[in-house]
Amino acid sequence: MKFTKDSLNKLKAEREKAGNPERVYWDDETPGFGLRFRAGSTSGSFIAHFRIGDKQRKMTIDKQGKISVDDARERAREYFQQAKKNIDPAVQLRKDKKRASKALEPLIQPFLDYLEHDRKRSPSYVGENKRSLERYFAALHTFAPDDIDREMVSTELRNIKTGHGPIAMNRSRAHLSKFFNWMIAEGAASHNPVTGTNKTDEHERDRVLTFAELANIWNACDGGEQSDKIIRLLMLTAMRRDQITKLRWSEVNFEEERIELPAKQGRTKNKEKFLMPLSKPALAILKTMKARENIPFVFGEGEKGFSGHSNAKERVDAIMKERGTTVPNWTYHDFRTAFQTHAQDALKVPFHVADLLLSHKGSAVRKGAAKHYNFAQYLDEKVDAMSKWGRFIESLSKSPKPDLRLVA
Repeated sequence: MKFTKDSLNKLKAEREKAGNPERVYWDDETPGFGLRFRAGSTSGSFIAHFRIGDKQRKMTIDKQGKISVDDARERAREYFQQAKKNIDPAVQLRKDKKRASKALEPLIQPFLDYLEHDRKRSPSYVGENKRSLERYFAALHTFAPDDIDREMVSTELRNIKTGHGPIAMNRSRAHLSKFFNWMIAEGAASHNPVTGTNKTDEHERDRVLTFAELANIWNACDGGEQSDKIIRLLMLTAMRRDQITKLRWSEVNFEEERIELPAKQGRTKNKEKFLMPLSKPALAILKTMKARENIPFVFGEGEKGFSGHSNAKERVDAIMKERGTTVPNWTYHDFRTAFQTHAQDALKVPFHVADLLLSHKGSAVRKGAAKHYNFAQYLDEKVDAMSKWGRFIESLSKSPKPDLRLVA
């Protein structure tokens, strides 16, 4: 009998009629591949019967139901190939399990937990490390940390550069190096193979979205989806992506018409309390959102806020392409650059006000002696600047060449 899903279902019925006797059935397609039943059992275990030298061996593959018949047959064939080379599959399996227990992959999650709980790093930073270690360095997962050498790391870094660019390569390199340093401290590794590998040159991004490009992106977000509202809010506030996608209801002050981010890591880069005045269009967007029971976030469906950043951008790009108004190589961060540039050039917002609204870690307003004496929030100036910016962005939806006298 050839083992198939249907033939094994038929066999089960026949065994029940016969009282489920103890017996081994053999597959006609692959000699040595069998299914063993104990007396009274309604399900069996797949086995492989082979010879190593002068000795006959039977080895259990897995229980029926835990593995498909096709996968069990394939594993039996692997065992037969090992036996032909005088390799005992049972011994090899134990070695593989021992090697897997010392492999790199099981150590990734404890490292991510360390970053999140011990180091108190932001969700976005932990997510970046997770992406690098789980996706970009997947080829290293099955190796023990001390078996990974500089050449192996360099190969993966080159692959990352080719597939994802120089910035992704450098960031991933830094993440892997931190991971190995943590493993050394934990006694799981004795050396860091990232040391001595090459970094690649990065070119600072000098992209500034034009009035027309801002208008194209804004108008493409007219579908009323959560992602549309997020992108428009990012443009209207010039805040960082995760500050909006992970925005909590407790951080929105409707009475004062502003967003209030607490002074903690993960919400503000400079770890200072941050107040973002909301323009009328920004406030209107937030008022369309409804709070949901037991979910603290304004956006997203789960308990971690909105996470579909890439899909949201791809959707907007597709809409613009349909309308013949593509914007090449734009990123969410470009909204911050556009604000800093156009708010000063077009709307005459003072530099120190625009800089404070971007909440930079090394704000020019807080440098030198000023960091000890100047704690002014410039709130009135911020309100005025964001009101101008909101009117400016709204005007772009009607014309990419607005009358700046009306918005400033």
